[in-house]
Amino acid sequence: MHRFLLFFLFPLFLYAAELHLPVQSVSENGKSAAVKVDQIAEGVHGFIVRHFTEDHSAIIADAYVSKFDPSNGEATLALSEYTGLKQNSLPKGHWPVQPGDEAILAFGYSRALLIAPSEDIYHIISSQKISAESNGSTLTALP
Repeated sequence: MHRFLLFFLFPLFLYAAELHLPVQSVSENGKSAAVKVDQIAEGVHGFIVRHFTEDHSAIIADAYVSKFDPSNGEATLALSEYTGLKQNSLPKGHWPVQPGDEAILAFGYSRALLIAPSEDIYHIISSQKISAESNGSTLTALP
């Protein structure tokens, strides 16, 4: 019975957690923003959400962590246009990112289930440094 229960509960631990952070400041050109966070890896991707009312919000920009300064706990987000829900038939709002908007960053990219054909190969792969590319979810092993 315990194995049956663990079989269904185990996948819940594999889902990535999200970080919901308020935007602290935005650059003058609107291409970057700063958020305060304890720890985050460069390249973590997410988006910026504007809450118009308690019931209405919209994704207004795409974002990824371009730089993290551990001394002051500030992450710099590179901003770009969000095109994930593009629909040419509908009107599109132009809302620049401003302080107080919410940055939702997908955290926990290091959570993965590594399946290897043998124990030796598992140790070779797991001892490699892994770097997340900023162009998507592609992972590259570094020697």
